[in-house]
Amino acid sequence: MSDPMFDLFVVQKSAKDIWSTLESRYGGDDAGQKKYVVGKWLQFQMTDDKPVVEQIHKYENLVANVLSEGMKMCEILQANVLLEKFRPSWNDCRNHLKHKKKDLKLQELISHMRTEEANRLKDKLASQNLNSVNANLVESSFVNRDRTKQEKGHKGKNS
Repeated sequence: MSDPMFDLFVVQKSAKDIWSTLESRYGGDDAGQKKYVVGKWLQFQMTDDKPVVEQIHKYENLVANVLSEGMKMCEILQANVLLEKFRPSWNDCRNHLKHKKKDLKLQELISHMRTEEANRLKDKLASQNLNSVNANLVESSFVNRDRTKQEKGHKGKNS
Protein backbone atom coordinates (compact mmCIF):
# COMPACT_ATOMS: atom_id res chain seq x y z
CA MET A 1 0.00 0.00 0.00
CA SER A 2 1.51 3.25 -1.13
CA ASP A 3 0.35 6.79 -0.33
CA PRO A 4 2.38 9.49 -2.07
CA MET A 5 1.57 12.15 0.55
CA PHE A 6 2.55 9.84 3.39
CA ASP A 7 5.77 8.89 1.64
CA LEU A 8 6.58 12.56 1.14
CA PHE A 9 6.17 13.54 4.79
CA VAL A 10 7.21 10.36 6.63
CA VAL A 11 10.76 11.67 6.73
CA GLN A 12 9.70 14.77 8.69
CA LYS A 13 10.43 14.58 12.42
CA SER A 14 7.78 16.97 13.82
CA ALA A 15 4.38 18.41 13.03
CA LYS A 16 6.01 21.84 12.66
CA ASP A 17 8.33 20.50 9.94
CA ILE A 18 5.38 18.91 8.13
CA TRP A 19 3.42 22.17 8.38
CA SER A 20 6.35 24.22 7.04
CA THR A 21 6.77 21.86 4.11
CA LEU A 22 3.05 21.91 3.31
CA GLU A 23 2.91 25.69 3.57
CA SER A 24 5.91 26.22 1.31
CA ARG A 25 4.60 23.72 -1.21
CA TYR A 26 0.87 24.54 -1.33
CA GLY A 27 0.50 27.83 0.51
CA GLY A 28 1.11 30.01 -2.48
CA ASP A 29 1.84 33.68 -2.39
CA ASP A 30 -0.64 35.99 -0.70
CA ALA A 31 0.54 38.89 -2.86
CA GLY A 32 -2.14 38.07 -5.42
CA GLN A 33 -4.88 38.22 -2.80
CA LYS A 34 -3.48 41.46 -1.37
CA LYS A 35 -3.42 43.07 -4.81
CA TYR A 36 -6.99 41.97 -5.47
CA VAL A 37 -8.26 43.36 -2.15
CA VAL A 38 -6.44 46.68 -2.60
CA GLY A 39 -7.73 46.92 -6.17
CA LYS A 40 -11.33 46.47 -5.01
CA TRP A 41 -10.80 49.14 -2.34
CA LEU A 42 -9.33 51.62 -4.82
CA GLN A 43 -12.00 50.97 -7.45
CA PHE A 44 -14.85 51.65 -5.03
CA GLN A 45 -16.91 54.70 -6.04
CA MET A 46 -20.07 56.08 -4.48
CA THR A 47 -23.08 56.61 -6.75
CA ASP A 48 -26.25 58.68 -6.56
CA ASP A 49 -28.57 55.71 -7.10
CA LYS A 50 -27.83 53.85 -3.84
CA PRO A 51 -28.37 54.96 -0.23
CA VAL A 52 -25.31 56.48 1.42
CA VAL A 53 -25.47 54.20 4.47
CA GLU A 54 -25.39 51.10 2.27
CA GLN A 55 -22.35 52.42 0.41
CA ILE A 56 -20.59 53.35 3.66
CA HIS A 57 -20.99 49.75 4.87
CA LYS A 58 -19.52 48.46 1.63
CA TYR A 59 -16.54 50.82 2.00
CA GLU A 60 -16.00 49.76 5.63
CA ASN A 61 -16.00 46.11 4.54
CA LEU A 62 -13.42 46.84 1.84
CA VAL A 63 -11.21 48.60 4.41
CA ALA A 64 -11.60 45.65 6.79
CA ASN A 65 -10.53 43.29 3.99
CA VAL A 66 -7.38 45.34 3.36
CA LEU A 67 -6.56 45.40 7.07
CA SER A 68 -7.20 41.66 7.41
CA GLU A 69 -4.51 41.03 4.79
CA GLY A 70 -1.98 42.49 7.23
CA MET A 71 -1.64 45.86 5.53
CA LYS A 72 -1.65 48.81 7.89
CA MET A 73 -3.52 52.00 7.14
CA CYS A 74 -4.27 54.95 9.43
CA GLU A 75 -7.84 56.15 9.90
CA ILE A 76 -7.10 59.56 8.41
CA LEU A 77 -6.03 57.88 5.16
CA GLN A 78 -9.21 55.78 5.21
CA ALA A 79 -11.31 58.92 5.66
CA ASN A 80 -9.48 60.91 2.98
CA VAL A 81 -9.90 58.11 0.44
CA LEU A 82 -13.63 57.93 1.23
CA LEU A 83 -13.83 61.71 0.88
CA GLU A 84 -12.49 61.36 -2.68
CA LYS A 85 -15.10 58.68 -3.41
CA PHE A 86 -18.10 60.94 -2.64
CA ARG A 87 -21.08 60.97 -4.98
CA PRO A 88 -20.85 63.46 -7.86
CA SER A 89 -23.79 65.44 -6.42
CA TRP A 90 -21.86 65.94 -3.16
CA ASN A 91 -18.99 68.00 -4.60
CA ASP A 92 -19.88 71.02 -2.46
CA CYS A 93 -19.88 68.91 0.71
CA ARG A 94 -16.57 67.27 -0.26
CA ASN A 95 -14.94 70.64 -0.89
CA HIS A 96 -16.23 72.00 2.42
CA LEU A 97 -14.81 69.02 4.34
CA LYS A 98 -11.49 69.18 2.46
CA HIS A 99 -10.94 72.76 3.57
CA LYS A 100 -11.40 72.04 7.27
CA LYS A 101 -8.26 72.48 9.33
CA LYS A 102 -8.83 69.34 11.40
CA ASP A 103 -8.09 65.91 9.95
CA LEU A 104 -11.18 63.73 10.16
CA LYS A 105 -11.08 60.11 11.22
CA LEU A 106 -13.25 57.64 9.35
CA GLN A 107 -16.06 57.55 11.93
CA GLU A 108 -16.19 61.37 12.09
CA LEU A 109 -16.49 61.56 8.32
CA ILE A 110 -19.22 58.91 8.33
CA SER A 111 -21.10 60.96 10.94
CA HIS A 112 -20.87 64.04 8.69
CA MET A 113 -22.10 61.98 5.75
CA ARG A 114 -25.13 60.66 7.63
CA THR A 115 -26.03 64.17 8.76
CA GLU A 116 -25.64 65.49 5.21
CA GLU A 117 -27.84 62.74 3.79
CA ALA A 118 -30.52 63.38 6.42
CA ASN A 119 -30.47 67.11 5.64
CA ARG A 120 -30.71 66.48 1.90
CA LEU A 121 -33.67 64.13 2.38
CA LYS A 122 -35.39 66.69 4.62
CA ASP A 123 -34.81 69.46 2.04
CA LYS A 124 -36.08 67.24 -0.76
CA LEU A 125 -39.28 66.44 1.16
CA ALA A 126 -39.79 70.10 2.04
CA SER A 127 -39.38 71.18 -1.59
CA GLN A 128 -41.81 68.46 -2.74
CA ASN A 129 -44.37 69.62 -0.17
CA LEU A 130 -43.83 73.24 -1.20
CA ASN A 131 -44.29 72.35 -4.86
CA SER A 132 -47.54 70.50 -4.16
CA VAL A 133 -48.86 73.43 -2.08
CA ASN A 134 -47.84 75.92 -4.78
CA ALA A 135 -49.49 73.81 -7.44
CA ASN A 136 -52.75 73.90 -5.51
CA LEU A 137 -52.48 77.64 -4.92
CA VAL A 138 -51.79 78.35 -8.58
CA GLU A 139 -54.69 76.17 -9.65
CA SER A 140 -57.14 77.80 -7.26
CA SER A 141 -56.04 81.35 -8.19
CA PHE A 142 -56.67 80.63 -11.89
CA VAL A 143 -60.14 79.33 -11.05
CA ASN A 144 -60.91 82.47 -9.03
CA ARG A 145 -59.68 84.73 -11.85
CA ASP A 146 -61.85 82.96 -14.39
CA ARG A 147 -64.85 83.12 -12.08
CA THR A 148 -64.26 86.84 -11.43
CA LYS A 149 -64.03 87.59 -15.15
CA GLN A 150 -67.25 85.67 -15.81
CA GLU A 151 -69.07 87.51 -13.03
CA LYS A 152 -67.88 90.92 -14.27
CA GLY A 153 -68.78 90.08 -17.82
CA HIS A 154 -72.18 88.80 -16.76
CA LYS A 155 -72.99 91.91 -14.68
CA GLY A 156 -71.92 94.19 -17.48
CA LYS A 157 -74.34 92.64 -19.97
CA ASN A 158 -77.36 92.92 -17.64
CA SER A 159 -76.85 96.57 -16.70
